[in-house]
Amino acid sequence: MSFLNGFIQFGSSFIISFATLFVFSAAYNTLLHPFRKFPGPRISAISRFPWIRDWLSGNLHRSVQQMHDTYGPIVRVAPDELSFIEAEAWNDIYGIKSGKSFIRDPKWYANLTENQDDIIVANEAGHARFRKIFSPFFSDKSLRQNETVIMKNINLLMKKLQVQMKDSDGIADMVKWYNWTTFDIIGDLIYGESFDCLKNAEYHPWLAVVLQNIRLSSYVALMERYSFLKKIIMSLLPKGLLEKRNMHLAVIREKCASHVQSKVDHGIVGSLAGTDTPLTTGELEANLALMTMAGSETSATTMSAATFYLATNKIAASKASAEIRSAFSSESEISWAEVQKLRYLMAVIKETLRLYPPTPVGLPRRVISEGEMVMGHFIPKDTVVYVTQYSASRSKLNFREPNEFKPERWLAYPEFKDDNRDVVQPFITGPYSCIGKSLAYMEVSLVLAKMLWNFDWQPGMKNLAFENQKVYALWQKSSLAIQFKPRGSFW
Repeated sequence: MSFLNGFIQFGSSFIISFATLFVFSAAYNTLLHPFRKFPGPRISAISRFPWIRDWLSGNLHRSVQQMHDTYGPIVRVAPDELSFIEAEAWNDIYGIKSGKSFIRDPKWYANLTENQDDIIVANEAGHARFRKIFSPFFSDKSLRQNETVIMKNINLLMKKLQVQMKDSDGIADMVKWYNWTTFDIIGDLIYGESFDCLKNAEYHPWLAVVLQNIRLSSYVALMERYSFLKKIIMSLLPKGLLEKRNMHLAVIREKCASHVQSKVDHGIVGSLAGTDTPLTTGELEANLALMTMAGSETSATTMSAATFYLATNKIAASKASAEIRSAFSSESEISWAEVQKLRYLMAVIKETLRLYPPTPVGLPRRVISEGEMVMGHFIPKDTVVYVTQYSASRSKLNFREPNEFKPERWLAYPEFKDDNRDVVQPFITGPYSCIGKSLAYMEVSLVLAKMLWNFDWQPGMKNLAFENQKVYALWQKSSLAIQFKPRGSFW
């Protein structure tokens, strides 16, 4: 009985202590915290629980958008976090000068490869070193040299879809086909050989793990922030998922060895082999894993979204197809140099990136100086700020008809003259901007040009709701059923 009484007393003391701590924390966050002057839901100022709930449910991007619609251009989304949606905030937070005052919040970014830094999670010096090594492979010059490799995979996609159009009432899940295409392309560019996803019309085992790792990485990031949640979250993960987390290392090593033996004349691995590049084996593997994921997933996301918007906006689709089909006399004329001249196609891509940015949530920056000014507001040390792309791109403060697909807004149409287009930065700005930006534009442009040359398409099922996807740092795309017909059938 004495043990039971002691246990009850301990439990009571713990509850009282926790409640007292919560009350004091809530009072400080509400009345004394430097962010107390910024608008936002009261519960979000008191506690991070709403943020955790929305993050785990995959609805953080919509929740933050609703906050901005209610409270304006600056919102306190958590006790120590502010979200901005104005264009000027990009330079203040992510610009070159900000590198001395902000760091990428280590509580948010998770390693894809355990215990080894890549270009995303490395510190400032490490990032600069990795960027110097890998940026030349993604330069315009390098991409032009590898255009035939990229086009080979895109042409295979066209052939496969031609067969699919005949064999399945013309209906195809384009999320799969685009994932297969971009994964094969990045395999060719990095390892000198495709993963043969298009050839086999199925996911390579590694690709399946990569897609799972996207969601897993968001959970890992949360565990880094709240270690006491680690056991709970780990218990909720699918059985065996953690064991598969580093499976990609075996694939990377196999691909690297295969590249050396085949002696092909392209591929990042081959270019780095035998040089004095200051990369450890672990650093090389971690960066190759990241580039394989980032270099395929984000481009596939944009292709899928653009296909959806053209399928559900026939006026835009007819303009885009007419531009493509009048610009070339044969499909073989389609090239990267030429598609860049197609104004309406480029507008379609920009509008897609506005409505469906590959990274919908804010990329957080933590203040490491004694304080910094953002949009005229003092941001103290050890607090977090960011621009939330999804919210910024869909705000009435920045765009007319913000939720409508209107490529014309990028073509100086007078009705959109007041649109704040500078707020759209899908690849962010500053020293940490995406090194794969040119590759992404090249892949998306060439794929859409080839698609518009060869096919007309429409939704393959009723009530298609592609935009209603969950987000775990990146979009968790489900399926996108599209019905294809020979060109000239719909538009």
